This record gives sequence, C-alpha cells and structure tokens, in this order.
Amino acid sequence: MFAHKDGASETVTFFFPQFDDPRSLSAETVIRSVIRQSLDSTTLSKELEASLVALNQKPFTELNDLKPLLSKRIDQSRAFYIFIDALDEFEPDERRALLNMLASVASEQPQLRIFVAGRESLGSELKSKVSQIGRVSMASAEANADISVYIEEAIQQRIQNQELVVGDHALVSDIKEALCRHADGM
Repeated sequence: MFAHKDGASETVTFFFPQFDDPRSLSAETVIRSVIRQSLDSTTLSKELEASLVALNQKPFTELNDLKPLLSKRIDQSRAFYIFIDALDEFEPDERRALLNMLASVASEQPQLRIFVAGRESLGSELKSKVSQIGRVSMASAEANADISVYIEEAIQQRIQNQELVVGDHALVSDIKEALCRHADGM
C-alpha cells in the first residue's frame, strides 16, 4: 500500500491488536489509533484541531463521539485505508461495536476502504454487518498444507526442547490433527 500510495491525498492506517492486552481489544482503541495515525500536525486544519480539543476536554469519551472526527479526517482524503488484523481476537461485543461503527462510516464515506483479517468463522458476522464485503478465504487446500507443515515442525521443535512432554506418542498425532482441523485458515 505504501509503495503505491498517492502522496498526501491517500491515508493508510493499520491496527494489530495484542491478545494479551485488553486495551488493544477495544473498539474505541482501534478508532482512536486510526484517527491518530491519520493526523499530520503540519497539515492539521483548525476544524480538526478544535474537534480534538473538544474531545480532550470531555471527562469520558464514547465510541460514537469519535465518529465525527474520523469522518472529517476521511473527508480530507481521496482514499482512506484501514487495515485491522486478528478481528477474531476481539470479544463479540467489542467486535460488533467496531464493525457497526466502521459500517456506518463506510456507508457515508465512499473513499473509505476497510481490510480486516480474522478466522473463517467470522465470515457470516462480517457479511451481516457490511453487505458489500469482498472476501478472500485463507482456508484453501494450499494454506491448509502450509499450516500442517508449520504445525508439524512446531510440535517437533517443542518436543525436542522439552517444552511439550507427551507420555503417549500416539497423542502427538491427535494433537497435530486437532490443531490442523481448528486452524480455520490462520
């Protein structure tokens, strides 16, 4: 994206949640991060600056309070990209709030492009929130073969390092099979 980015008229933002950091698994944190990444202090308009000051003065900010600011920032771009990884790591309520917000903004902002990555099991949830969604499945035979090789090597390494101790070696194949079956393209 950065290699083909058309200067200041396009904005690229991204968010990579950390499964062990509850703050990073919040819809509000995602939107705040996207807004923050999209701001450039050298070209910040007075209107956006006033919006930031108003938000900063509030004792508590709700997710919907961020929508006007995000919309204003998107309006200033010819194309605005948001990449979100590991959507499946979010709790269902936070994921729904995030998807509802993004769907609402996307319906009003044609220049917004949203790319999310998550397990295959999120497909129907995504489709119900954003009807015009394009989808690329990672649960292909090729990906499954790669995942299987990765799992095989990871388990062997853990056994060698004694990080995984299995009394009955027949369980090793059961572990591999279970991991491959539930990899869900990831």
